[in-house]
Amino acid sequence: MSASKLLLLGRSLVWLALVVFLLFFLNVFLAGPLDIRPFLSDVQEMLVLFLTVVLFTSGTLALEARANLLKANNP
Repeated sequence: MSASKLLLLGRSLVWLALVVFLLFFLNVFLAGPLDIRPFLSDVQEMLVLFLTVVLFTSGTLALEARANLLKANNP
């Protein structure tokens, strides 16, 4: 995979992880200070956090692979 594709993939995954985490944060914020019934159950919250971790880790690994590819091509 080329460095530009890895960069695009890595950034996309990290931004997607941020969006998914904001979904979790919004659910917690509604249930906490605003005292509104949350729209996610406990199991759904766990799955959203798990998805966030998977997306963030995948994005970080893609960006590290790009850095290693660039480092190998430019000694």
